[in-house]
Amino acid sequence: MRRPNKWQMIIILAALCLAGLPLLLIYMSHKRIESYGAYLYPNLEAVPPFDVALLLGTTKSVFGRPNRFYQYRLQAVTELFFAGKIKAILISGDNAQKSYNEPVDMKKDLLKLGIPESVLTLDYAGFSTLDSVLRAKRIFGQNRLLVVSQPFHCKRAIYIARRHRIEAYGFPAKDVTGPAAQKTYSREYLARVKALLDVEILNSQPRFLGKPEMVNGL
Repeated sequence: MRRPNKWQMIIILAALCLAGLPLLLIYMSHKRIESYGAYLYPNLEAVPPFDVALLLGTTKSVFGRPNRFYQYRLQAVTELFFAGKIKAILISGDNAQKSYNEPVDMKKDLLKLGIPESVLTLDYAGFSTLDSVLRAKRIFGQNRLLVVSQPFHCKRAIYIARRHRIEAYGFPAKDVTGPAAQKTYSREYLARVKALLDVEILNSQPRFLGKPEMVNGL
């Protein structure tokens, strides 16, 4: 069998490098973002007082069934409020379509849980985690945040925040287990690669900014 010549070897090596690049990016981003778990509080008692909790949005239901990621985030932020750990809640989520409004859904359900409307502020342009975090600073003037979401999501949000000089910590909502959650966890690997590229290389910015707004309850 004929051995590959020099140029064929170069092409083969280049192809192998390109094939391995996605795996390398997944490994690097996962390792980097996991390290920000150091900024998560282990329990409610460990949380010091914060002015604002940044509640990251998600869909209320999936294929007509209640979304436990959504339910557990509401439970977590409600615990914080009634324990006196936070003064106000900034709800940031997707409102790209008239028929889909994460912040409004969360607000309605938080009101049902007894959270007063006077401490709720809605950010309708939280189309991504990066948008939510950077708008919390640039639009709502918050340089210190307590992020509320599931642990994997908190870590990514804190990574983005701290790389943009926002003093961010996380209060992790209860994790979701079972087959229904696996799609979310699988997507997180790609979300972490995107976060790494957005922060370290592309210097990505929120889709929309605008005039400064006040946070209710402060």
